[in-house]
Amino acid sequence: MPTSRSSTGTIITCFSTVSLPGRHDILVVATGAQTSYFGHEAEWAPHALGLKSLSDAVTARNRLLKAFERAELEPDPENQARDMTVVVVGGGPTGVAITGTISEFTRRTLASDFRNIDLGKARVVLVQSGPRLLPTFGERHSAYAARALEGQGVEVRLGVPVTHVDAAGVVVGGERIAAATVLWCTGVQGVPLARTLGAHVKPDGTVAVLNDFSVPGHPECFVVGDAAHVMGSDGRAMPGLASVAQDQGKYVGRLIAARLANTRYPKPYASFTPSKLATISRNVGVAEFRGRSIIGFPAWLLWGLLHLRTLSGGGHARLSILANWVRLLTTYRRSGRLIVEPSELVASRRGHAPAVDENTATATSEVAVSCR
Repeated sequence: MPTSRSSTGTIITCFSTVSLPGRHDILVVATGAQTSYFGHEAEWAPHALGLKSLSDAVTARNRLLKAFERAELEPDPENQARDMTVVVVGGGPTGVAITGTISEFTRRTLASDFRNIDLGKARVVLVQSGPRLLPTFGERHSAYAARALEGQGVEVRLGVPVTHVDAAGVVVGGERIAAATVLWCTGVQGVPLARTLGAHVKPDGTVAVLNDFSVPGHPECFVVGDAAHVMGSDGRAMPGLASVAQDQGKYVGRLIAARLANTRYPKPYASFTPSKLATISRNVGVAEFRGRSIIGFPAWLLWGLLHLRTLSGGGHARLSILANWVRLLTTYRRSGRLIVEPSELVASRRGHAPAVDENTATATSEVAVSCR
């Protein structure tokens, strides 16, 4: 459990679990969020993979690659079609980006890896229960995203919920879709630790905090990032974005630093209006940035630049990621077409902290920096 110490107290920032054997002065809870299956966790989670960590992403890639390898050797056309079908549930920024990436991956990146199957017949379906994609964006951007994905061969299903998920596929609006790979990109809830903080927990597991991010009645306990329920200026809960978590982390860091130095506290937190950005596929994105509407390559480039800003790890890590992006921009070759079992992934990360979601990492890093 990471801690930051000063001459006047101890600050504990926890990622997933916390144990307090003795007395500590300040607790910062930044545990992020976890996938919600809307009450069907036990039945659906084993078959519909969430994407909240590096391990989740590797597991999803493994399942996708194994399905196409089975299709390569499958003599039965019906089973082959199932193995080559991917269903993405959720039409928010994550679902749209994942769908575009998988469409490109199956039709372009894997083109030279298989001989017996026609990758042009690979089926990618995006299911959104609401009436349009990217519901937090303007209608123009929603329509643009749908057209862009359909232009890549993606089947976009709007206004139809998923009512059942099993090992053989999903049921969407009463229609059965046989699919070997189902990715769950909708629904979030607070982690169990947040629920232990008492009566201030919302139904989705987030913690309703005061305007300085402290838990009511506990000025020594702060909750930031996806774990916090904060109302924005528009009267709605602030979105679970890295930029939002980063801004909250900066504020709490300044407040704690002022408390430890016995100086004047910063003003109550003013809601942060984040930029809205989403990628659709290579060189294609949408953005609402400082009141401007941007689509296409400029939006995709802006997303990349702002994404780099939120990454932790210093300048070297950012330069490494930027170099990798430039390489992928000029070629469809990817270096990650290996099936890595979870045990191997754990071994490769031995000695490192557990993977946490991007919003958790940015919030906690900003707290630590601001408290210095």
